[in-house]
Amino acid sequence: MTNYYSIEKGTKAYEYLDKLFNQETGAFLDEVTKLIGFDAIGHIGINREKLIIKKSTLEEFKPEWVPKFKRYKGEWMTPKVALKKLISSYAELRKKYNMDYNFMCFCINNRLLGGVKVIYDFNSCGFAYLESNRVVENNDFDQVSEIKYLERRAELLAFEIEQKKNMEQEES
Repeated sequence: MTNYYSIEKGTKAYEYLDKLFNQETGAFLDEVTKLIGFDAIGHIGINREKLIIKKSTLEEFKPEWVPKFKRYKGEWMTPKVALKKLISSYAELRKKYNMDYNFMCFCINNRLLGGVKVIYDFNSCGFAYLESNRVVENNDFDQVSEIKYLERRAELLAFEIEQKKNMEQEES
């Protein structure tokens, strides 16, 4: 049986979703590119807490760094302590752009198992909505009817249609 929940602004669950849905991955990668001195896109793993760079990339763009990196997994390398300024600068960028937030951690922290869908607060109404195939026992989640959830999905669809229309008008 599917269950539906609202998550009110001001709760820990909402704040986590807010940081997750407002990540600026592009800006993060731009700053990492400046930090490492070559294009970060396709050369670093952004879904890891540590800075990880492909060995072939290091050999091509920063061969002087290769001895200052250690093996992480497979072809991936991570900086040794000798590059502590690089390590700390990367950690600061991850924090600045909320890159340490991911959907799997949200699900684990809130004991959400199985199929989970979230409708984020796209129009600042103060609520996010969640669909789960399991019962959620968390005070941050208030159970709502399927109709309320579907109404919110319809609002999201109308919002997305309006955005696409506006984009098409700007292009022409």
